[in-house]
Amino acid sequence: MKGKRLLVFSLFFFSFALFTKFKSMHAYSKRPFLAAVEMKASAGITELFFKVNNYQNIEPVVLYNNISNAGVISFPGLYASADLKEKPYASEELKLFYISPQQHSNTDVKVFMREGTRGIFQPVEGGFSLRIVKSSLRSQGKSNIKLPENPGVAKNRPASVKISSQPLLPVILKLASEAGVSVKFKGKIPENFTAEIAADSPIKAIDEICDALSLKFYREGKTWFIEGGRA
Repeated sequence: MKGKRLLVFSLFFFSFALFTKFKSMHAYSKRPFLAAVEMKASAGITELFFKVNNYQNIEPVVLYNNISNAGVISFPGLYASADLKEKPYASEELKLFYISPQQHSNTDVKVFMREGTRGIFQPVEGGFSLRIVKSSLRSQGKSNIKLPENPGVAKNRPASVKISSQPLLPVILKLASEAGVSVKFKGKIPENFTAEIAADSPIKAIDEICDALSLKFYREGKTWFIEGGRA
């Protein structure tokens, strides 16, 4: 009888372990994950394809300025394969592209484009596409987020944001991260916004966005606050 109880317990434990492992694998499979980056280059065009599972759950943020030659595409909540980090890519239109070492659950892509080119970043089936074309060539299709010529990001350099109907909070939090400040929210804050902002720094870019949306932006001690109307 004792042997039967032990056998039943062992089978139960084995089944529970398999169930737990299955749940863990199922949850992992739903997590947005950058599995691969593919580059295709042809005359005057370089296209980078970011293969992402569950890409519909990712809202990328693009930051740049108009005097530097570096840009950042941030993917909040996206994990990247370790072998993709800091792997360099280059082409006739692209000086350098790489995925920076991951911080928390974000994946940041650094983009350096050559003079006389412009970039178009947009969601496509199975992930996202970054197309870099010479300014003399017309790009095909429309994009929600565009990179101008020679984009770049630096803490205290001019910052620009061009967003079309995109979530507001990721943009604000990314600008705050670039500025090295903490931002908290009060009241009713719009979920989405459409704007084209150019400012002397990331913190001023936040101020410009708040002004465009009639939000209060102020500082108390070391913390900045964005305040909307009553919720």
